[in-house]
Amino acid sequence: MSPQRRTLPEPTAPIVVSQPWPDDDSAGAVSRPDEATVGYAPRSCGFDLNANGVRGEPDDCRVCNGSATDVTGDGVDDRLVYVDCTGGRATGDGSPGDPYSTIGRALLSLEAAASGVLQAVCFRGRCAETVVPTRSGAVGASVLEGFEQSRRPVLLAGWDVDGDGAYPPFDADDEAVLDGGGGLDFAVVNEGAKSRLEFAHFTVRDFGRRCRGEGGFLRPALGSGSVTHISVHDVEIVDVNRGCSVERGRAVFHVSVGGARLSFLSVSNVLVADYGGHAVYGSAGGAQILGPYRFDHVTLRPQGLEGEFARGLELRGHVDGIEILQSQFDANPAEWSPCVSAVDVEGCEPTSAIAAGPCSRGWLIRGNEFRDWKHAIAIQPDAGPDHCRARDMDGITISDNAITSDYEPWRFGDVAIRIDAGEAATVLGVDIRDNDMRTSVGWEACVWANVGVDAKAQEGIVRILGNTCVGAVNRHAALTIGAPDGEGGEAINPQHRYEVRGNLFADVGTVNVNTGYEVGALTLADNVYDPGAGFSWSHDAAGEVTQPTLEEWSALSGEASSSIACRARRIAGAAVCR
Repeated sequence: MSPQRRTLPEPTAPIVVSQPWPDDDSAGAVSRPDEATVGYAPRSCGFDLNANGVRGEPDDCRVCNGSATDVTGDGVDDRLVYVDCTGGRATGDGSPGDPYSTIGRALLSLEAAASGVLQAVCFRGRCAETVVPTRSGAVGASVLEGFEQSRRPVLLAGWDVDGDGAYPPFDADDEAVLDGGGGLDFAVVNEGAKSRLEFAHFTVRDFGRRCRGEGGFLRPALGSGSVTHISVHDVEIVDVNRGCSVERGRAVFHVSVGGARLSFLSVSNVLVADYGGHAVYGSAGGAQILGPYRFDHVTLRPQGLEGEFARGLELRGHVDGIEILQSQFDANPAEWSPCVSAVDVEGCEPTSAIAAGPCSRGWLIRGNEFRDWKHAIAIQPDAGPDHCRARDMDGITISDNAITSDYEPWRFGDVAIRIDAGEAATVLGVDIRDNDMRTSVGWEACVWANVGVDAKAQEGIVRILGNTCVGAVNRHAALTIGAPDGEGGEAINPQHRYEVRGNLFADVGTVNVNTGYEVGALTLADNVYDPGAGFSWSHDAAGEVTQPTLEEWSALSGEASSSIACRARRIAGAAVCR
């Protein structure tokens, strides 16, 4: 019998613009991610148990089927324990025919890690409990899709009851749910510093709904010690912290680790829908280096409190190597009406998709889709003396993302990509490449870079290369360098090294580029500007034109003669005047 695929509710708005924008080539040559490869998609089997780097092969999909014992195919029997939260027995033996009634009881039956042995807890039904791992997986790792994973983890997975090689939540014939509806705050808490854990193929819902302190789906490391190789894939997370305000301890993935050292955290092909607070929040304790972390093919959609705000992914502290790849971020604001301005609403903060925080390094944000966030991507190297200032941020790459804004109520601060200045710490190397940023309602800027630092010399370079910015600017400029009036001003030592090449600015309407100071090492070349918009060199007034023509602008800024002003479109990745 073929598995019955469960139908997911459609997002409230399309993530990818369904029709070409004006002047786009009909073949769709803009650098927008492929809709079919971005975000969460239910699949029958996402395991790679034979560690050959390919998910979902027949040999990978025998675990938790009620019959196979050597599920990794290496000639060694693995240990599988079964749980039926509806019909199991507390005094069961954990076999498919006499399963335990709780996951906690099954975890207590696991043995110490043995080389070559995978241990799995396979569950069905609705389990109302907080899972606390009791054992680590066996030592050993393999590489899957370019990221290191445990070779023989302790696995918590949905039970493939009908043995067809298809797992929940894809297979509607099988149900496996962690349910916190009875007042539970967390679904999984790794408080014993266990390593090499894998969580796959089940649904999580209704944890943290009391909104009392911390709550979420997963705390991957709590306490002290080294925790490594934590993997989550093919999990649907729904209504976690829903109806709760934003607190840093209230996150679906609560990655604040205290004294623990967390490395190789992987979240792949996961749905996070209708959550409150943060989807991911993490703050590293102390100076030990955490990471790497990877988030890929995640679909993230908040349901915040009306009149408040929500956050996507925010990480700060000594974390190195944060990859956010091919994921969908849909702010969904029309469904919950967030506060729209930090100016006229007390306590209002921006609803932001990604916030790269102080001291973190090595961010790769590539191939994602962002829909209707007030800030799609924000880089904040200094959050004040109460936060990490021990090192500058560095190694930030933002590339090949599609950022759209069609939510008209946003005002004051709606920016696609924003980089802030700092007092004691700053950001060094930033590459913003080949992103497609478009709005139908207007925004403050496509890229706003106010890089600089008060306490020391500013080093590094900001590169803005090959991006597309389409849509009316309602306040500052399509590219804003520095801080216009009312925005706090530039740092004592602002960044002077900018390389701006090959960008297309179309239908901007007011200001193409504004610098708030004389940028001493600004390279401008091969850019295409909106001929109906002007420029402002070393000028603080928001939205004002001081150089109406490209010729006047070039004389002050040093813009190369290879740049032009014309009505243009992208064809085969290049800007072409029509």
